[in-house]
Amino acid sequence: MQIDGSKRARSALKTFFAKNAIPTEEQFALLIDSGVNQRDDGVYKTAGDALSIEAAGDDAGTKRAVSFYSSFADPNPAWSIALRPRSAPTDPATGRAGWSVLDATNIARLTIDAANGNVGIGPVAPREKLEVDGRVRAGPLLLGSWPRDNSYAFLGAATLDQAQPINYALLQGTGGDAGATFLNSPTNLYLRIKNEDRLVLGEAEVVVSRPLRLAGTATSITFPNDPGGGGGDGAWLRYFARAGESTTLQIGTANDPDDHIALMPGVAGNVATANVGIGTNAPVEKLDVWGRVRADATTVGAWPANPAYAAIGLNTLDQRQPGNYALLMGVTEAVGRTMLNGAAGLGLRVNNAEKVTVTADTVAVTAGLAVQGDVAIGGKHALRGNDGWLRLNQDGKFPEGTHTPGLFAPNSLNVGAGWNGWGNPGAGNIAYAGQLNKLDVQPQGAAVVRCGDFLIGGAGAGRRATPGRALVDTAERLYVNYGPDWPSLELGGTVWTSGMLRPSAGSSNAGIVWPNDPFGGGGDNAWIKYYARGGEAATLEIGISNDADDHIALMPAGGVGIGTPSPQLGFKLDVQGAIICNGLLQRSSGLLKKDVRPLAGDRAAAIVAGLEPVSFAWKADEDGGEQLGFIAQDCPPDVTTADRAAIALPHVIAALTAVVRDQTATIAALQRRLGRLEAAA
Repeated sequence: MQIDGSKRARSALKTFFAKNAIPTEEQFALLIDSGVNQRDDGVYKTAGDALSIEAAGDDAGTKRAVSFYSSFADPNPAWSIALRPRSAPTDPATGRAGWSVLDATNIARLTIDAANGNVGIGPVAPREKLEVDGRVRAGPLLLGSWPRDNSYAFLGAATLDQAQPINYALLQGTGGDAGATFLNSPTNLYLRIKNEDRLVLGEAEVVVSRPLRLAGTATSITFPNDPGGGGGDGAWLRYFARAGESTTLQIGTANDPDDHIALMPGVAGNVATANVGIGTNAPVEKLDVWGRVRADATTVGAWPANPAYAAIGLNTLDQRQPGNYALLMGVTEAVGRTMLNGAAGLGLRVNNAEKVTVTADTVAVTAGLAVQGDVAIGGKHALRGNDGWLRLNQDGKFPEGTHTPGLFAPNSLNVGAGWNGWGNPGAGNIAYAGQLNKLDVQPQGAAVVRCGDFLIGGAGAGRRATPGRALVDTAERLYVNYGPDWPSLELGGTVWTSGMLRPSAGSSNAGIVWPNDPFGGGGDNAWIKYYARGGEAATLEIGISNDADDHIALMPAGGVGIGTPSPQLGFKLDVQGAIICNGLLQRSSGLLKKDVRPLAGDRAAAIVAGLEPVSFAWKADEDGGEQLGFIAQDCPPDVTTADRAAIALPHVIAALTAVVRDQTATIAALQRRLGRLEAAA
């Protein structure tokens, strides 16, 4: 810095005014020029006001007000305060009114914009309250442009190497990927509400701890296309309206015949060990369907003609007509009775070969028929048993021979239109030349089928191609639709149980759930669920949603106990333990009360005087620590129950309020009296 020659050092000025020296006019001029002049030098100070400094130069310059030098020997100031900083240091046209700190190269480092008060660290014309040209570190937090790629805005931990692509927390594209936003974590990503995890994304899994709701009318969950290569493969979950309020929740895959959908509940060793429910949250079989099931051309479930029966039938026939079902089994009527039926006929097959054919007029058996036990035949018949086998015809006559009932034990049966020329069908077989039209059991009788598995199917078009296990006896229980051989099972009518009802446990598809929106509207439901919150910490939850006037009501004739099976008589709620809540209110409207009278002060004082506060510990809660309170038996009867076992806290509060009110009035009177005495003194 070049200092003006008219400015002299103090040591030089002092020599002009040494003892016996006579200062000259020039020396007085040097003394005056070496000082600061408020008018000439742009520095002004008045009494009671701050020091004022006028910036140097015009609007074509940077209008410096103060410059700071490390040494006046330096050619330029290390720092300056300017009132017209430039975004381009050498271009006067980029100057802008403001307060700015310039470095030695005239680059603005810190600026306050005069137009709007915005602060810029780097920018001369900050567009926000604070604009920083570069990254900002706030403690362990780093934000600004991404160190790895400055075409992204970035936020991350300063303690991690942010030049590595896996360490950022948030990115948003500013270049070719403008607007794209990315959340990331090098370990796990947590989404929280009230500091509780709601969604956790890890490398191996995504954990959602609350219901997942997809908003909108055309939303879906879509999996990545072609995970195994190829093209056109996809999978999705969609919820959409087919028409009006008719909606569908669709689970789908495309586009190859070997692209499957598999439900795998309770998988252990790649085998599903739990059950699947349709229409029920407590399935008791591998597939438990509450309602009828349509499988291609077959319908299984409650009989449309009478839901007191379970039915299997062809859905191309009107199953409301009593003659069109294939199989019935009594559920609440003719309980356990099973009926096979054919609208045009009935065939029983082995290896797809007809063995028994039933029409409206005949029953034709083409294989052996083995019967153990008595056989009762009504109508015209003939029996013969002279060679270890029976013959039956329709002419009502026996051929020649001796026929003594009960004296022979035939080992085969031959049935046909006549008896001449019949051969022995072989031991244990039935030779049947006609058709069996009907097998009926008297109304009060019982039909006994002795078998481990009762199979149904193989009846032709529209039926199962091979017989399925409709009933299976495992000694411990009877299975209906074992396997399941049918994709679903429908039970119509009321279901009764004489033993325990064991719904499954869990917080999602488990417990007891009532039908949604039973009274119209939307989002209404109710449930009872038993689930683990974590480890062995479990909750039995009784819930209802979703309106403020949807209530849970406990309606006991006696009382409700929490922590006790025997709530105290006379109380609707008996809690054995502490209660924690956000508010505890007691009804106190005058509309609910009668005989309302002020509580006398002397009575209130007697009640309070009779209270004996104590410290104690509950016998039933050894870990509860020290408690403060009263012993009901030692308190005045005015504040206890009739049996002297409990304290009525509102009574205690009322007595304390009356005593405090009277003491407040007494204190106020004493203060007034003291004031008068002090005034008189």
